[in-house]
Amino acid sequence: MASSQNTKSVNILAGETLVGAPLAAALSIDATGRVVEADTATSVIVGFLAEQPDQSQTTLGENVAVALVGGGGVGKVVANAAITAGNLIIPTTTAGEVAGAANIAALIANQMAVGIALEAATAQGDIIEVLYMSISGPTA
Repeated sequence: MASSQNTKSVNILAGETLVGAPLAAALSIDATGRVVEADTATSVIVGFLAEQPDQSQTTLGENVAVALVGGGGVGKVVANAAITAGNLIIPTTTAGEVAGAANIAALIANQMAVGIALEAATAQGDIIEVLYMSISGPTA
């Protein structure tokens, strides 16, 4: 598995403690403008945890590195289950993890895909490479 390439990362304040969150956890923005682990099927994912937070301190209210979906490039995500290479990458109800969808028709109302799987995941917790890109699903 190659490393991330051509991704754009920025520092954003954390709205929750992300120490212990998996590297490449899916992140969304809360009502205060801070990043939290995405945890709904219709979460708007802004990016993925680009660096593992320092285990010696909390991250609540501190900056964390976020690899932006809109920045393009190739990055990593944490699978919620098996994902086939070529699947669209979508949010799940498991905090920070993503699933695969065969095509745009498989998206639910108000769901957004955030990339295309470049390799397969065989089980929950696998970290795979994805081509980051935003793809809108159907509206309600």
